Amino acid sequence: MITLCYNTGRYVVDTLESIRSQTYERVEVIIVDDGSSDDSVKLIRAWLADTGFSAEFVEHGTNRGIPAALNSALTCAHGDYLTVICDDLWAPDRLKVVIDCFETLPRSVGVLFGDAELIDSNGKPISGDLSPARTLKLLSVPGYESMVPAIGASKIVTGQQIRVALYHRCFIPAPSTTVRMDVYDIIGAYDESFAIEDLDFYFRAAAVVDFAYLRKPLVHYRLHSANFTSGRSDSYLQSLADVLDVHGQSESTRPDAQIRRHVREEALRVTNGLLEAGLYRLALRTVWTHYLRRLQPTLNCLKETVRLGLLVATTAAQALRPVRRLHLRSQRCPNR
Repeated sequence: MITLCYNTGRYVVDTLESIRSQTYERVEVIIVDDGSSDDSVKLIRAWLADTGFSAEFVEHGTNRGIPAALNSALTCAHGDYLTVICDDLWAPDRLKVVIDCFETLPRSVGVLFGDAELIDSNGKPISGDLSPARTLKLLSVPGYESMVPAIGASKIVTGQQIRVALYHRCFIPAPSTTVRMDVYDIIGAYDESFAIEDLDFYFRAAAVVDFAYLRKPLVHYRLHSANFTSGRSDSYLQSLADVLDVHGQSESTRPDAQIRRHVREEALRVTNGLLEAGLYRLALRTVWTHYLRRLQPTLNCLKETVRLGLLVATTAAQALRPVRRLHLRSQRCPNR
């Protein structure tokens, strides 16, 4: 298994402890620090020394990005399965549950994923979760009923079904996935030209293997302001559009409508985060670049646009209120 670290000193020891607490013992652990500038490296070294835990520690002198960090770890990995954890947490039986499930599945299944429970920056539970079952249903993905197992059970999802669904949304919680190592022998390592390396990997893997959905929480997914998809990243949207467009070109029937809707809806979410953060210029650029350019003359687009207009107007009104109060106060006190 791989654990990645980049300026996550606040969380790294808790993550490492959740690895050490696993009941499944036949684990090869590779820790990669991707050029952290905080105290992450110091904390990792101290934890390894204090616990005596067996792990290979790879240090990047400079930040090279998640895909490069994963590829560095891949060159060191020798096990049958690979799973990744960053600043999240696992229940003690996480690895055992996943391996036990994998060993009941045929070799044609190369990737297993599940649900994710949400925690905040302090590790406390947040209401809601990341549920592929709910996402597939909300998006009305064709044939989604056949992709969803009963709660607690698993179901094989064909590669073709995965690809169709991914154009609608990247519905797989990345920290919940586990991959057979021989999948990398077939499709190669992570593409370092894409910032969203997991979505690109799912598309490529789905072309050669089937997936399995184990419908139970497999990770406590930590939400904090530094998440790549937290809602303040313009580069996230551009990378999303690039991955979808590249893989969409390889389809016999190009899923252009699904891709446009996918990017538009993510642009709405990112715009909302930017407005809440007061990043108004970046929000307007996001709307123009990733929303307006992908509009279609449909009723759904009209509803989306009205919703976006109301959001911008409400946020603008809230932002202007303190400015107006300050202006009135300055008129009353002209000499100050």
